[in-house]
This record gives sequence, structure tokens and C-alpha cells, in this order.
Amino acid sequence: MRYFQEMSLKLKFNLLMLSLFLIIVVMGMLWYKTSANAIENNAIDYTKQIVEQVNSHLDTYFVDIQELTFPMLANPLTQQFMDYSNNDHYRRYELSKAIDKKLFTPILINRENIHSISLISDQSIASSSRSFISAEERYADYISRIPSPGKYQIMGRETILSTNVIAMALRFLDASKQKATGLLIVDLKLNEIIRICKSVKLGRTGFMWIADANGNLLYHPDEELMKQRALPEYVPESLPKESGSKVVDSPEGKKLVLFNYSAKTNLVLVSEVPYRELNAPLVRFSLISILIVIVLMLALSLLIVGLIVHPLTNSLLLLKKLMFRAERGDLDAKAPENKTNEIGSLFLSFNRMVSEIKQLIELVRHARLKEKEMEVKQKESQLRYMQSQINPHFLYNTLEVVNSNAIVEGNFKISKMIVSISEIFRYSVGNPGDRVTLRQEVEHTDFYLEIQKERFGSLETEVSIGEPGMTAVPAVRLMLQPIVENSFKHGYENHRMKPGYLSIAGRTTPDGYEILVSDRGGGMDAAIMERYNALFSQASQEESGEHQHIGLWNVHNRIRMTFGESYGLHIVQSNKTGTVIAIRLPVMTDNL
Repeated sequence: MRYFQEMSLKLKFNLLMLSLFLIIVVMGMLWYKTSANAIENNAIDYTKQIVEQVNSHLDTYFVDIQELTFPMLANPLTQQFMDYSNNDHYRRYELSKAIDKKLFTPILINRENIHSISLISDQSIASSSRSFISAEERYADYISRIPSPGKYQIMGRETILSTNVIAMALRFLDASKQKATGLLIVDLKLNEIIRICKSVKLGRTGFMWIADANGNLLYHPDEELMKQRALPEYVPESLPKESGSKVVDSPEGKKLVLFNYSAKTNLVLVSEVPYRELNAPLVRFSLISILIVIVLMLALSLLIVGLIVHPLTNSLLLLKKLMFRAERGDLDAKAPENKTNEIGSLFLSFNRMVSEIKQLIELVRHARLKEKEMEVKQKESQLRYMQSQINPHFLYNTLEVVNSNAIVEGNFKISKMIVSISEIFRYSVGNPGDRVTLRQEVEHTDFYLEIQKERFGSLETEVSIGEPGMTAVPAVRLMLQPIVENSFKHGYENHRMKPGYLSIAGRTTPDGYEILVSDRGGGMDAAIMERYNALFSQASQEESGEHQHIGLWNVHNRIRMTFGESYGLHIVQSNKTGTVIAIRLPVMTDNL
């Protein structure tokens, strides 16, 4: 370390540039490795999303077929065919013909992807749009493989009249007899399933294939596997009934194999993508970028050393000598002023520094005096703050003494009012911008109403705000009392009326929660009510000279600044029968 400190500035700078270059190389390699892993993970996630979307498309495809064919089961023709049991072949022919014309044909005309539809009764008598013989031959096998009626099940790949199909079967019930009466088979053309699997490109050579959870292969682009109906070697005989992935070795290299199981169809969609095709272009681009940056940094380092470092270090050495003289008190030390670049500006700055050093010393002394003065003022501010904290406690203690004396004297009416005043003051000294619950606001307003009841013996109050409003609705501190106080002042006192009734009610609305403050005072003019509502509906929250002294506006503005412009006050009604003011608030749905 001492040897390094004794090195010249030029040598230090060269070592610094070399160290910086090595750090950039190491960081570049780490960045390359990290970015390659990130790119690979993103590619895998992207492939998973594609497979999930294709599987979702298949689910929708099969569900659509189910919804299309379900209405046939409720048709009277179906019931007649299911109940048919004699050997009247002509009657059977008529029923089959009617079913084909009225039930099968409308569906087959609109859905070219359906190869055939077949109905088989529990007596193995079939009606089919293609081959009733094939349907009757499949009946026993399908019935044994369907555990319970009422739900379609994909039976596997079949060949019907030289056409490859995917067979879906539904064992259905007779609603009146509450027993299974037949089987509905829908044969879907395999071409549509293949089209869905090929609709998404996975890399250059990636592909998808389908099998059921029992390991029966429904589609695979490898014709040899399709002929053998055998799963690839790396796949277990029974496919997992869950989504997952694995990396397998193949003659073409490593492959990423994704399994996506669908509980709706009991099918597993499998995708195979060569690992090199997932992120090879991006990784290659990332590596080339790192190499270019390293080469550029090396060239830039050499250029900096030759054109900048050497002249800079010489000028700095000269400035160092001049600074040493100035530190020893030689204020006559002057730097050359014949340079016009940044070094010349630095020399000029040094000369100005030397010439103004005495003034700077005086400025430092003055700054220290200012600093001491600020410390004194800060201590005074802290003292005033402590005094302001003492005063509320003094008032609380004083009210407690008065309350104790009232209780001792047996004057519980005064004691009750003092308790209410104390609670009102305790709640009011908080920040008016603080959020509170609606329960806290209502409790605070109850204390205020208790005092008003003592003033006006005939006053009747009604507070009807229950759950979940009390806990699920947020409020702003000192929001409700000014509205209630406004009712006493402008609803009753300004009309020289004795306060008789005041109501606070809450209700849930489509947009949140609404509190209605109602009185039976003299109300206000329609023009004044319209002007207030116009002010409440303004989008801007800035106060203008027209309404900055309105108490209702202050409450409205605080609500909007806290919860948004959708909330605030609105005068619902104001006439000679009384006034109703609504307070719109949000609802915290997590608490409902």
C-alpha cells in the first residue's frame, strides 16, 4: 500500500485504467452469463405460456362441441329412440331418419370439423350420421370405460370410414327413470386438432403432440410413432396429471419438453423444443455485444492514456507544487495563464483562489457565526414545540380535575358534558388530514351531539350506521362534525328555529358508501343549493376566492384530496322541510 501511495500520478492512472479494463471484462462475462440465464428462463416461460394458451384453445374447442350437442339429449326424438325396444325395423328406420334430419344434420352442416354423431340406446341399438354399425360395435367398450354419466369423456383416436377421428362419448340419464339409458358419441376430425397444434410455431423445429393421461397417443407429427401408437421413449407410460417440464437428450441435442394437463378433457398437451432454438440468437447477440464493448474499452483506454493522461498529469504535478507553496503561506505563487483549455481554467481558478484567500478566511468566520446562530434558533424552536405539547396535557388534566369535582358534588350532568368536551378536544388536536375509520368519526360526532342534547332538551337524534360501514369505510378526521354543526347553524339558528331533529344514516351504493346528514330546519334557497353543488362538482381541487371561506367546501376538498375526485359532498335536498347532505366515501372491499 505504501509503495502504491508513493507512485506517480501517471502510473496510478495507468494502473487504474488497466484495473478498470479488467473489471469491465469480468463484469461483462458475468453479465453475459446472467443475461443468458435470464434469456433462457424467459424463453422457457414464454414457451410455457404458448403451450397453456394452445391447451386452453383445445379446452374451449371441446367445451364448444359439448354445448353444441347437449340440447339433443332433451329432444323428444331422442327419448323415443331410447325407449324403442321391439323388432319393428321400419319404425327404427323412421326414427333414425328423423333424428338424422332434425338433430344430426343441422349440427353437421354448421360444424365441418365434426365427422359423425351417433346415439346408442342401452339395448345397443344405434342411430348414426355415418355408420350405426361402427357405433354399435363401440358401445360395450365405451360404456365400460365411462365411470359415471353426465360428463363427456374423450375415448381416444379411432378410424371411421377411413377417416382419423377423436371420439368423445357421453353416457346420459333418463330424467324420469333416473338411470343411464344410452350413449352419445361425437367423432371429431383429427385434422382440426392437428391444425390447432400446428397453429403455433415453437422455434424452427419445435412441435406439439397430444395424448390422454393413460398414455394413449392421439396425435404426433412422427408418423412412425402414430402407426405404432407408442409414446416417445423419454415419456412414462402414464402421463402425469399435472403440468411440468423436463430436459431430455436426443440425437439432435438437448430438448425442453413441457407437459400441460387439462382437467377438463383429461388430455396432456406436450411440446418439444430444441434447447438451442430457445435463446440461441439472443445469446449470440449478447456475446457479440460483450466482445465489442471489451474491444472498444481497450482502444478507448489506450487513446485516453496517450492524448489525455500524460498532459493532464504534467499539469497536475505543476499545480501540486503551486498548492504546496500556497499551503506554506506563499500567497505570491502564480500559475501560468497561457493555456486556453480546462487546465488553463484550473490555473486561473488557482490564481483567483490565492488572491482571495484572505476574503475566504473572513467568510469562513462569518459562516461559523451564522452556524452558531442557527443552532440557537433551533434550540428555541424545540423549546416552543415542547411548550405546545405541554399545553394540551395541561388542559386534559384541568378537565379531569373539573370532572372529578363534578362527580364528588353529584352533578353527573356536568360530568357527562366535561367528558364529551374532553373527548372532542382530544380527537380535534390530531392532524385534520389523517385517515380514520368511519366508526371513529361517528363516535366523535356522538360526543358533540351529547353536548347539543344538553343545550336543547327537545333535540332528537338518530344515528343508523351499522356494519360493515363502521369498519369497511375509511374517513377523514373532523369530516362529519362540521356537517352536523352546519345543520344547527344554518338549518335552525339562522331561521330562528329550535333544533328538534337530526339524523345520520349510512347506505351502500354502487359507487361506494354514502352518509346522509338530515335535519328538519328551514333549508336554503334553491339558487344557493345549486351554487354549492356546482362548486362540489368542479374537477379542480384548488380553492378560488369565491368559495375559500365555505366550511362545507373545506370538508369536501379534504375528502377529494384523500380519496379522489369521485368522492365528496352533495346537497341532496334543501327546502322548508329540511336539508339532506350526502357524503360519498369509498369502501375497503377487503373488509366486507
